[in-house]
Amino acid sequence: MRNSQTGVLRCVMMVVLVIMTAFLASCSGERSTSATAVTSMYAGGMSDQGFVQVIDETVWYYDLKSGNSAALLCQNKSACKDNPYYKYDTDGYQIAATTIYKDSLYTFVTTSVNETALYRMKPQVDGRETIASIPWQIASGNVLIQNGKAYFSGVQYIVDENGAAGSDNQILTIICVDLDTGKVSELGEKHHYEGGSSIDSISVAENKLRYRYVYAEMTDEQREALINGQLKFEESVHLLKAQFYEIELPTGESKMILEGKDYPGISMEGDESYAYFINEQQTKVFRISFEDFGQTELFEGEKINALNNGLLPGAGLFFSQGFTNEMKYYYDFNKNKVIEIDLQDTSFPILAFNNWLAVGKMIDGQYQQVYMTIEDYAAGNNQYISMKRS
Repeated sequence: MRNSQTGVLRCVMMVVLVIMTAFLASCSGERSTSATAVTSMYAGGMSDQGFVQVIDETVWYYDLKSGNSAALLCQNKSACKDNPYYKYDTDGYQIAATTIYKDSLYTFVTTSVNETALYRMKPQVDGRETIASIPWQIASGNVLIQNGKAYFSGVQYIVDENGAAGSDNQILTIICVDLDTGKVSELGEKHHYEGGSSIDSISVAENKLRYRYVYAEMTDEQREALINGQLKFEESVHLLKAQFYEIELPTGESKMILEGKDYPGISMEGDESYAYFINEQQTKVFRISFEDFGQTELFEGEKINALNNGLLPGAGLFFSQGFTNEMKYYYDFNKNKVIEIDLQDTSFPILAFNNWLAVGKMIDGQYQQVYMTIEDYAAGNNQYISMKRS
């Protein structure tokens, strides 16, 4: 039986580790020109049809074709009793991810520890059906929908003798849900690491799924310094390590294709073709090919930092320099140049799909999630789409 002090310290340590992992673990590595929809717990969903966002416990949908918005689903009836738009609720359960795909709203709902339900409903049409009961929760990263299947990082928390579960003791793997049949499949490795870990950068191409596994590797002295707040954040990011995996979808065969520790520096993200790194001095960014493991230097800077939602496969890479610099930077793969972005009161991207970015923005003193094209964002143009609520 753990004493209360040990439990508190462990909780503090894991909060810091989660923050550290989030610093490296991308939420937008799943952006892919071949994907048909993507969704995140924190940013809603994006597809070629439009954008979905949870606002005040209500799921709102913006239709790109018509430019209209509609409320589709409520998380809690008590909070939405005055909302005339919603038709269904989730009985207060947390919405883990939701998006529009093939004219239907797909919603992943966390119903209990290690349990997720997937619902499907047609906007503006009565009726909702349960597609699948999934014995996993959605972990960090996005849900990627492609060719009628949803792929995501699944987590099962190990419950201790006190009935508590946390991210310091968990199993991670890739989960696939067939949206037509509801079949749930576990793909590839089951990663069990006591100390904080995550899966991100999921991509699917040519019957292969690739992803990045991130974990913290430190000595007992470093863990103690982390718990006591004596380890600087810029020092702690060097303790996070990454491995890149590939799964053959027809056979289920899985293998590690790149060991991040073989390349000194800080792992950024990966896509279907490359793994990206910052050198140890944080002055250069380079990438490693998954095909021939050739190394290519991309650009130089000062105190370069990896970002959540930084990598836009096939387009470019967002990054910051230093820990107090408010400027945003974007490396354009096609132009082979770094662009300095001056966008006030606007966050770095929090989700990406095709040519669209979801970003946070202060409007009239209030935070809102809005949508911008990559071109407008990189050019510093203050052009955006906001969810129209009425």
